Amino acid sequence: LAQATSAQASWQGICGRRAEPGSMAHGRTKICLAIAALLLLVGFVFLIVSGTVGRNAKVHFDISDSRSSALHVTRQHACGFTLYVDAAADCNAVYASTNVESASGSPVHLINACSDIQEQWAKGFNPPIRPLGHFFLPQENSSTVTGKYSVGSTAPVWTKDKCAPGGSSIPYFLASVGIFVIALLACVVSGVLFCVEHCCVGSGKTDAVEDAESTTAVGQP
Repeated sequence: LAQATSAQASWQGICGRRAEPGSMAHGRTKICLAIAALLLLVGFVFLIVSGTVGRNAKVHFDISDSRSSALHVTRQHACGFTLYVDAAADCNAVYASTNVESASGSPVHLINACSDIQEQWAKGFNPPIRPLGHFFLPQENSSTVTGKYSVGSTAPVWTKDKCAPGGSSIPYFLASVGIFVIALLACVVSGVLFCVEHCCVGSGKTDAVEDAESTTAVGQP
């Protein structure tokens, strides 16, 4: 009995007396519940956004759907480039016929990427494309060769900076994780508010019932 009395006193210390309808405390309870519901809604929305932020990134191509094009390279393209080809094409055959030349006219080694995994955004591209090859900027006289590169192939290719949107999934993964954490925090805070308000209201109702029973017991002969 002493433990029950102590627990009841603790809850009363946290929640206070039962909030009567129309009272200021009752109004605060409604506000807390409204905030909890809003945070829960925000949490669900952010969970959905966290799952789509990486997939909806816009992809920028330096060369699009071309068999022979000039590629203007600056020092900002330190990550190198990735070439893509139509997913329905014979990748290895296209790779064998594709060549890249630097601004100085020297051939640039193209790494075969036909066995690379097709990215999710590339599957939904029109037409669907897949990695064909990668190349990095060569060095001449201890300096990166910049300027106008040339890319030629027997099939249309798409070329983009490996560090551009879609080239690296790391920034989008980190964004997704950040949004997911915010969503979880919103849901947790919402749950705490719901729990506290539920326990407080429930505690208040229990106090009222016990008070009524106590009054009845005292009034009886």
